[in-house]
Amino acid sequence: MTNLIYNKDEIAQYANGFILVDNTALIDASREEDSAMAQFLTRLTETGCDLISTQAVMQEFTRGAKNLTQSNKFIEFLQALNIESVNCNEKQFLSKENTLFRIGYCQTAKKASYADMNLALLAYIYRSTNIGILTSNYLDFPTNIFERTTFISYICADTIRTHAIFKVHSDAILAKILKKYNQ
Repeated sequence: MTNLIYNKDEIAQYANGFILVDNTALIDASREEDSAMAQFLTRLTETGCDLISTQAVMQEFTRGAKNLTQSNKFIEFLQALNIESVNCNEKQFLSKENTLFRIGYCQTAKKASYADMNLALLAYIYRSTNIGILTSNYLDFPTNIFERTTFISYICADTIRTHAIFKVHSDAILAKILKKYNQ
């Protein structure tokens, strides 16, 4: 069993909640049999937390396969983790109430991908629920819009890896932040 370092009290807030899983977590979870990240994702599901991702993230993940055998292995891996795939629909993506968030996000996370944008927007749309984003790409989820609720550290391929769970700031803080993009 690989050592995982994280604060169980901080993770408890996602019991019976949702974690949006980024490509970086999927890559680390699939690197080796019974990896630390796979153990962590399993522990989350045992608390009643639903693992969710987007089709764009799933495509990023499976696109990394070097051959058909590995591609099939990646698909089986996703099915074993029971990660539900959802997307922002066009109406949500283009709605007026979400436009300001998208503008603020794009201006602060300048190198974020389309997949990251979808995760960020879903976290924003469902911010009233206990939903977080699990990633190691800290720059893709800037702290002026997202707060880091916890860190998860572990050994992966002879290096120490750190992921974090991000949550959209409270509406009051977010309104102040996004107000400057409305001018």
